[in-house]
Amino acid sequence: MPSKIIIQTLESDRYFHIYNRGINGQKIFLDDGHYRYFLRLYNTYLRRYVYTLAYCLLPNHYHLFIKTKESKSAKYYLTVSNQFRKLFICNTQYFNLHENRIGNLCYRHFRRKIINKDNYFQNMLYYVHANPQKHGIIKDFTLYPYSSYQQMFCER
Repeated sequence: MPSKIIIQTLESDRYFHIYNRGINGQKIFLDDGHYRYFLRLYNTYLRRYVYTLAYCLLPNHYHLFIKTKESKSAKYYLTVSNQFRKLFICNTQYFNLHENRIGNLCYRHFRRKIINKDNYFQNMLYYVHANPQKHGIIKDFTLYPYSSYQQMFCER
């Protein structure tokens, strides 16, 4: 049975931590092109449905901190989930085509956790951005090129 984190619905006007990783810890981003393509797809499929508060893409997993947009539709969560599904399918197809492989890239169910406490909200911004340093990918997470940190805090 899936955990509660997996089955939480993406209701409108709520904050979520979205994350997933490559199957068996395999890399899901191999080069700059893979990172950029994922972000392009993310923008294409989700910008109409979510606000992106923070993101970080690491070689074998990713973190997204989002707020779903407000909607009066009772089935908005299905629309948002479907847009994420399209993103992940297209990204997997791109990866498989370029790496001459078949099969799933990430675990089937992406994780989603509702963020509903102020202190958790603040910690989430730090957690998402500091992830590359936590995993030893870079010594200073503020310099990591595949996160929203530079856009949020360092733009001129």
